[in-house]
Amino acid sequence: MYLKLIDAVSKIVKSYGIDILSDSKFWHILTDSYSFASEYSLKDTFKSCLNSGYISKLLALRGNTNQTKSEIAHIIDSEKRLNSGKEQEYSAVLFSVAIAIGTFSKKDYSDFINRNHPTSSSNPTPNNNTPNNKDRINTNIVISTAFGLLILWGSTLLYGTYLNYRWWISGIALLMAIFQLAFCGFALNIFNDARFKRNKELERTAVWCYLPIIVGYFINDLVPLFLCSSSIRYKLSKYFITDFHPVNAYTQYNWMNDIWGAERKIEAPGIGGISLIIILLFSVFSCGLGLYSEKYSFTQPRFQFRKKPVIVIVAIITIGYWWIIVSPYRQRYSQERDYMENQQMLKADKNSLLNKNSHLVDERCKIIKSLSFKGIGLGISLDTAIGHASSLENEDNEDFSNDSSTIVGEIVNADEIGNSSISNFYFTIKETEPLPISILTGNTYDNSKPHTEDTYIQYKTECYESSTSLDNNKVFYRIIAANNRVFAITVNANIYGGTWSDDYYAKLVNLYTAKYGEPEIEKLFPKAGTYYIPDEKAISYQWTFADGVVYLSEKGIVYLYSSFIKKATANLSSQIRLREEQQKAYDDSVKRENARQLRLENERKRSDSIKRMKNHENAINEI
Repeated sequence: MYLKLIDAVSKIVKSYGIDILSDSKFWHILTDSYSFASEYSLKDTFKSCLNSGYISKLLALRGNTNQTKSEIAHIIDSEKRLNSGKEQEYSAVLFSVAIAIGTFSKKDYSDFINRNHPTSSSNPTPNNNTPNNKDRINTNIVISTAFGLLILWGSTLLYGTYLNYRWWISGIALLMAIFQLAFCGFALNIFNDARFKRNKELERTAVWCYLPIIVGYFINDLVPLFLCSSSIRYKLSKYFITDFHPVNAYTQYNWMNDIWGAERKIEAPGIGGISLIIILLFSVFSCGLGLYSEKYSFTQPRFQFRKKPVIVIVAIITIGYWWIIVSPYRQRYSQERDYMENQQMLKADKNSLLNKNSHLVDERCKIIKSLSFKGIGLGISLDTAIGHASSLENEDNEDFSNDSSTIVGEIVNADEIGNSSISNFYFTIKETEPLPISILTGNTYDNSKPHTEDTYIQYKTECYESSTSLDNNKVFYRIIAANNRVFAITVNANIYGGTWSDDYYAKLVNLYTAKYGEPEIEKLFPKAGTYYIPDEKAISYQWTFADGVVYLSEKGIVYLYSSFIKKATANLSSQIRLREEQQKAYDDSVKRENARQLRLENERKRSDSIKRMKNHENAINEI
């Protein structure tokens, strides 16, 4: 009675609300949560109800039991004229929606089905035993044939456990032998059944129903012999992987190479497995030949060939294998379609965000804001900035009064600084990394080269470090200067960098938005063809003004002076151009060297050819 479908629809409505039934996303959610599998008729019926507006009609009648029941009966009656035989599918679909929105219960659906499709309480008794016995034999043939077909398809599907789960062929061969030989024994036993002996026509029908299945067993059991080839194992494994993976993903993650490098992971069938397969092939062949001929001869069949049962069984076998072959493709196609739709949505969101950011930059790019942190402004001298920082230490709360500050950089006005120490601050600007991130990840330890193939520039600057309070929280800040001019200020959660707590980060976003206006939002989007799903919380905010930039992320806050941004960008662009020129010069030198080597090789061949010709001419004098 399709109760699983009813439960699936009810669960979706409970999770997303009744309005989801009117949303185009409902169909995708339903197909994800309920597997229609082979219920193609039910799937088409549900899609038809959505497209025909039947679901919308039920939503409009929500809570009105009588009108809803009349409407369902009217819809089923209308569709019965167009699609006879689909009454149960339409009843299941319409009642699943009515139950989900609370108009009906499962009992109402059961009553409706029983009233419209009553089951017979008794069967007529046959007048004599002969027809009943014939029907019973026919039923046995149908059931045994269906059982044999299931064994055939199941034997093929067992190879999936070898390709995908690395089962041993010997175990698979043993399982196939148990079921296939059981069917073969049942097929041969019909010649000992008195009921079949009294009706040779039925015996003939049974033989020609069973023989195509046994031939299918033999062909299926040949597969392990082909699996000895690594290329065949690789191609089959690749095809029957049912998950869709974007093409670029295989170059992004090493573990994906294990999937597409399946030929390296799947071992060839062992001697034991191949031995069992050969024994099974011999047994199945013997059974089929014994079923075909009493004397085990191809030229002396038991019965004359019957075309109809053979055609029917071969057609059913073909349909089953068509489903087995097409299913992985259909599943990958469905996943690929969903992936492409998701990529289009992400692209639209990204373009919308970029357009909005561009508009905000255009609005603020001519505004001079005189950016500063706690009164320490960008562009001032490092001496003045240290003076402001020293006064901040005296004004801070008692909780921070015992904190010591450290000055790093070359020694400047040591008498005013007191016992502070100075060293250098290093950071690297990379081609693929935003400038504020480069400043945040700098350190006061060394200027070792980064592990990257990108073009980069390293800076050695002066830095003053200290702690203060910001919105009732202790923070650590750095004043970074070059040529005694402050070009950057960074603020971090602790001395080692770290990240803000979620609540505090939200407060900082509100504070900076209130002061500088709506921010330019920088959000990570997954790259096409990757499995990387960015953290929704990994969003950074930026305010771009004529004299500088304020950058806020979960890793820290950065104030950047506009003149330094222009200088750093110009230097990086210069490095990129230099790298491209060097690469072009290298490529040209390689081409020239290859051309030279080719020319030398041709000259050598020509010289050898001339030498062989002379040797051939001189050979006349040597004989």
